Amino acid sequence: MGRLEKFARDYDAAGARTFACLLYSLNRHEAAVFWWRFAAGAEDQLSAHCLAIHHAADDNFIDARLWRTIATALGYSPRRHLPNPAPGAPLPDPVWLLARSGPELQQFAEPEAPLSVGCAGR
Repeated sequence: MGRLEKFARDYDAAGARTFACLLYSLNRHEAAVFWWRFAAGAEDQLSAHCLAIHHAADDNFIDARLWRTIATALGYSPRRHLPNPAPGAPLPDPVWLLARSGPELQQFAEPEAPLSVGCAGR
């Protein structure tokens, strides 16, 4: 019981998310999904968003929409969670990035986007 209490006290959701991202970059997707779910369960908005993007890229739009809804409920917002570039660095152009992604992934750019994209035949 003492070990569980120590784990609960020292747990860091951002650390679990970072570990998941590292695993994902090493093509350990199942392990990454586990840690993203773990962090999302601790109310980490970015982990829930990562799960939504992962499932959308994997053509699992039901789970993608579920995780997008959870991320939004936890407070995820693209405007709030954009990275802060170094002072004087050019900002990325989100319009350029979205123009090069398919409609299935574009729906995750804004939480208000319709949820019906990608549902046909599922």
